[in-house]
Amino acid sequence: MENTTDFLVADCPKRSQRFLPRKLASQIILALLVLLGTIPRLWATSFTFTTINFPGAAQTFANGINSSGQIVGDYIDTHGAYHGYLLSGGVFTSINYPFAPGGTFADGINNAGQIVGSGGNASLGYLLSGGVFTPINYPGSPATGAFGINMSSDIVGAYYDASHDEHGFLLSGGTYSPPIDCPGSFPYTVSFDINDSGDIVGVCSTGAGGHGFLLHSSVFTPILPPGALGAEAIGINNSGEITGFYSTPGNPNRAYGFLFSGGQYTTINFPGADNTQIAGINDAGQFVGVYIDSSGVRHGFLATPTPEPGTLSLLALGSAGLALWRRRRENQ
Repeated sequence: MENTTDFLVADCPKRSQRFLPRKLASQIILALLVLLGTIPRLWATSFTFTTINFPGAAQTFANGINSSGQIVGDYIDTHGAYHGYLLSGGVFTSINYPFAPGGTFADGINNAGQIVGSGGNASLGYLLSGGVFTPINYPGSPATGAFGINMSSDIVGAYYDASHDEHGFLLSGGTYSPPIDCPGSFPYTVSFDINDSGDIVGVCSTGAGGHGFLLHSSVFTPILPPGALGAEAIGINNSGEITGFYSTPGNPNRAYGFLFSGGQYTTINFPGADNTQIAGINDAGQFVGVYIDSSGVRHGFLATPTPEPGTLSLLALGSAGLALWRRRRENQ
């Protein structure tokens, strides 16, 4: 989202009272632009979708996006091996965790460009910062995955215990939290993402099926679209918007993407795709994910909010009105 032009002028004690309407109109337009720039999901009725395919890859996944538009994900090469990647400025860069041969996954990226993921068939977590890999392994766990990171470098993920049950975790300031488990969940809880306020989203099992969750101030809130059989909450931004996917009782093997914003669920699917899984979301309301085409091939994608025509008309009308007022003032 482009920065808006500041129309405000400095107050002056000698400024004539007749100039107040001009200042007021400018302030209103500026307020509209700022509002629309910071919460595009309230005025977006559609999205522009872009397919993401790592060059030469057999399949591609898009997992995380930051506010600069940098995207991380995984791809499968022609030999069936997994590699992570960073897509920045239109350029793909492979990510291969050197301490864990057997495949690399890149799952989350913060606004500072720090990346988290796992290697060795998702058994060893890592942080990639400034070109340096740092292992992330929950104490005593045989397998750890790191999935999300915020601007405080707080990291969330999941680990297996000795009984092979899966638990979420938070790594903050070098200290691992006690296990993150949804109340009554068995046999797993996974923490997928964390925003700068420390809100965590993920998925947990409740015996009958899995559902997403939001963990805010130690309180778990289920994330489950109406009528869904199961759901996973994968991404959360600093506005508290949550993305993920769900299935239905009538079609349990098909995934539908969703956006949870302002207390409402919206189903969003890649056009013409058989399955859509939405993963990370940034503060501009852009999100990434994976879709499966009619041939069963997985592709990553980027979705960018498109403003509704009424909003564009409102901005155009406001700008035109201000310009007309200025011309009339100049001719007086």
